[in-house]
Amino acid sequence: MRVTNVRVGKLFGIFDHTIQMAMDDRITIIHAPNGFGKTTLLRMLNGLFNGRISELEQVPFDFFDVDLEDGLSLSVRRPGNKKDKTELIVALLRDGKQIEETRLKPLDPREADFPLGAIDDIIPFLTRIGEANWRDTESGEELSFGDVMSRYEHMLPFRSSRQKTPQWLKKVTSQVKVRFVESQRLVRQSRTTKSRAYNATGVEPAVAFYSEQIAKEINRRLGEYAELSQSLDQTFPMRLVDHLSKEKRESLSAADLQDRLSKLDAKRRRLRDAGLLEKEDTSFNPPPALQELAQQVLPLYIADVEKKLGVFAAVVQKVELLKKVVSERFKYKTVTIDREKGITFEANGKPLSPTTLSSGEQHMLVLWSELIFMIDQNAMVLIDEPEISLHVAWQQDFLRELSLLTKLSNFDVLIATHSPQIINDRWDLTLELQGPPWPQ
Repeated sequence: MRVTNVRVGKLFGIFDHTIQMAMDDRITIIHAPNGFGKTTLLRMLNGLFNGRISELEQVPFDFFDVDLEDGLSLSVRRPGNKKDKTELIVALLRDGKQIEETRLKPLDPREADFPLGAIDDIIPFLTRIGEANWRDTESGEELSFGDVMSRYEHMLPFRSSRQKTPQWLKKVTSQVKVRFVESQRLVRQSRTTKSRAYNATGVEPAVAFYSEQIAKEINRRLGEYAELSQSLDQTFPMRLVDHLSKEKRESLSAADLQDRLSKLDAKRRRLRDAGLLEKEDTSFNPPPALQELAQQVLPLYIADVEKKLGVFAAVVQKVELLKKVVSERFKYKTVTIDREKGITFEANGKPLSPTTLSSGEQHMLVLWSELIFMIDQNAMVLIDEPEISLHVAWQQDFLRELSLLTKLSNFDVLIATHSPQIINDRWDLTLELQGPPWPQ
C-alpha cells in the first residue's frame, strides 16, 4: 500500500507542513532551512509504520495524518486535555470517516509483569544497552521498552498488561513497508554484539554488512537454482520420452535452434560476468549427423535451462546496476561481486578492502547497496541527506539513477536534503517546508 499525502500540525508547536507524494515520478524531495522538521518527519513516518511509537511520543505536535491508497488514512493526535503530553490517539479513517480508534500510552518498564532481562534472552537479535533500551542488531536501531513491546510482543511468552497494539493498527501499518536510510550510514551496531553490559557499543563498518548481505542474496539465488536444477534434471528423461512420443511435438529449424542456443550462452556469460555463475564451457553445437534429432530433443533442454537461469533475472539487474554506479565513479579501482565475499575491489592489481575506501566512496556504496538490494517492492524509502560526503558531480547524477532504480524495483522515495546539486534540474519534484511569518 502506498502513501499519498503526509500532514503535520504544529510540529514543535510552530510548523504546519503538507507533503503530497509524487505518485507518478515516485520521488518526492523536501527542503527547508535547518530546524524546520525535515528529518523529524522522516523519523515520525518510520516510527508509525515500523512499531517505534516512541519516535512520535517524543515530538511535540498536534496532529500527524498519513493518507494511503484506497481512501484510508491514519491520524495521530494528542488528547484534547493534554494532561498527558506523551499519550497518543491513533485513528483509522476511510474516506474521511473514522472506523477505528485506540489510545497509546507510553509503557513504563518499571510496571512490567516480567523481568526485563528476559527480553534479550528470548529474542536473540536484541541486546540490552540501557536500563530499558535495546539495540536491534539486525537493523542497528535503538528501541525503547514500548518499541520492543509494540514490535516484538508476539515473540514473547508474556504480555504487557498496560497496553497492547490493536490488531487493526498492526494490519494497516504492516501493509506499508517503510525503510529509513539515515544520515549516519557508515557504521552499524555489530550483529555479534551480545553483551549484558548496559553500555555495549560494538559497531561494524556498514560496507562490511552490505557486502555480506549481497553475498547472502547471491547464495540464496544459487540455492534456488540448484534446487530447481535438481528437480528438472530428475524428471528430464520421463519428460523427454513423453515429448518424443507426441505426434505434434515442438521442433526447431536449424537456424532457430542455433539462435536459441546462442542466446542461452549469452545469458550464461552475463551471469558469469555478474559473479552469479561459475565459469564453465557451455557452448554446444550438435554434429550434422544428429541435427534432425537435436531439433526435436533440444527444445525441451532449452526450456529447462531458461527456467533455471530465470532464477537470477531480478538479481542480475541489481548486480549490474550496482557495478555500473560504482565503476563510473570510483577512479583507479575495479569492483567485482563475489558469491563468497560480496563486494570486492582491486586497485593497481591488488585486493582492496571496502573498509579502506574514502568516506565519500563508503557513503555512496552503502547508500546504493541499500537502495538496490534491501528495498521491498512498493516500499516507501525515506532518505535523509543523501548528499553527505558525495562529490558535487555524484550528487548531480543521483536523481537520474535513482529514477531508473524506482522503475526497476517499484518503490516510492521521500528525500530530505539541503543540496541544490541533488535536486539538480528536478525542481518539479520538490516541496519547500515553510514556517509562519517571522515577527518583525
